[in-house]
Amino acid sequence: MDKFLDAVINLAHEAYPEQEKLVDYEEWLAGKFEPPCLFIQVQHVGEKANTLTSSMTVYDAGMVIHFPKSRQGVFQPVSLEPLTAILRRERFQYPTYVNEERILLNIDPDSYKIRLGDRKDRAEVTFRFEVTVKIPVPQVDKIEEFDIEMG
Repeated sequence: MDKFLDAVINLAHEAYPEQEKLVDYEEWLAGKFEPPCLFIQVQHVGEKANTLTSSMTVYDAGMVIHFPKSRQGVFQPVSLEPLTAILRRERFQYPTYVNEERILLNIDPDSYKIRLGDRKDRAEVTFRFEVTVKIPVPQVDKIEEFDIEMG
């Protein structure tokens, strides 16, 4: 799952390169961060069969975008357009590389939600995505010699 979290972090970094990315849930819950920053979390939902050599793994992702404060103490909203524009440009299929492995996040456009809520200090973005995962092929000993009897 860490590589899929890294893939979502790559997406967030492309949309908001100047903002700090936070992935530690305990640190975020304790408020040990300085806005503006993004808290990113990915959770495994399930798997379904795809082909004989691959399966489709489903994840839920969430980003909390914390807005910076102005000198007057008022929160300045961050535009959510960069993230939405990247996903629209890629037709909700975001390709990225994590440790030299190509990963394609197939994001469900119906699950893509932006919620501002009643708090003025942040926005929440949630979506579900699928990733094709190769099924490992077991090693089988090869037969090197054949004994054939002619009768």
